[in-house]
Amino acid sequence: ARTSQRNLSVLVLDQPPARQARLIRETLPDAARIGLVSSAGEMPSDLAQSLRQQKLSVVFESVGQERRLLDTVENMLINTDALLATPDSSIFNRQSIQGIFLLSYRHRKPVVGYSKSLGRAGALVSLFSTPEQIGRQAAELANQELEGSGLLGMYWPKYFEVTVNAQVARSLDIELPSEKNLVRMLQAGE
Repeated sequence: ARTSQRNLSVLVLDQPPARQARLIRETLPDAARIGLVSSAGEMPSDLAQSLRQQKLSVVFESVGQERRLLDTVENMLINTDALLATPDSSIFNRQSIQGIFLLSYRHRKPVVGYSKSLGRAGALVSLFSTPEQIGRQAAELANQELEGSGLLGMYWPKYFEVTVNAQVARSLDIELPSEKNLVRMLQAGE
């Protein structure tokens, strides 16, 4: 039987690794080592490369069934300047997030988040695209396709927001640019 192949375009919901790395550099200019905890066996190479381009080294830990998450996070916080949260529901979920934030406060190390809710819950800063922004970009891509542009491939979010948790910044004695200025800085670097 013959199968037809379709050409697809994909709009990714996650933020591009280069944007995440620039956010860390803009908000934590003295940071040298960034912690990343994942349930995946290895760290995404594009994220590692983007962090290295910002002169940041990465401490990566894969957490499986055999290791306790909070012990791993605590060891990570002891050995890094900040923790980068990624959309890994095995790590960052309702059951674990408060414990992770309590450890980060105890060790006076910020967490960089990936959603508005993580920003409210205790991340120093969070980088994300709203559903409206994703919808806007999807409509733009669809219109371009209808106009015959022949778009194919993977697209990172074009529109995004940054939230700053001022209370966390004060408690960690970190001065941050405004949310609007952070967005402008990140856009200027793209």
